[in-house]
Amino acid sequence: MKNRTEFVISLQDIREDDLHINSGVDVSLISFEDDHSIELVDINLDGKVSRINTYEYVFKARIGGLCHLSCSICLKVFHFSIDENFRVFFLPPLNDKYHQEDESELVSRDLEISDIISEEIDLFPSIRDHILLSIPVQPRCGEDCSKANSILSPSSDETEIQKIDNRWSALKDFKLKR
Repeated sequence: MKNRTEFVISLQDIREDDLHINSGVDVSLISFEDDHSIELVDINLDGKVSRINTYEYVFKARIGGLCHLSCSICLKVFHFSIDENFRVFFLPPLNDKYHQEDESELVSRDLEISDIISEEIDLFPSIRDHILLSIPVQPRCGEDCSKANSILSPSSDETEIQKIDNRWSALKDFKLKR
């Protein structure tokens, strides 16, 4: 299992041949900012870093593993399998004097590009980002979540609908003035 510093790769190590990485990822290094509904259990990384040309490199990898999530509807803890393929290009930074970091709009391609700022590249931020992006924002334990079915199923009984939540019923007849 690799720790954070072991994902920092010297460019000298990949000048001639590809550098293959097949290792577990230390899940304690990935923060969820006090979100206790997510627990990473076992994450494995299989990838390689290749030199494209003189100053450009590509990291292609597959992340696989298991995490425990809490269902966003019934709060039941369930197992979720992570299986994510990704790639990241490491390029020299842009030397555009008109380009300012604060004024640029991020696009999906920006997730695939990192700047080379020294004689080393750090793979860990890309690995961490892709692990976090592979976890659903509103996880569900399954299509047959019992609470989801009871909340979402239409009922012909008006009193049962009022039992669910009638606090918003005053807005039913609300008219906007134009």
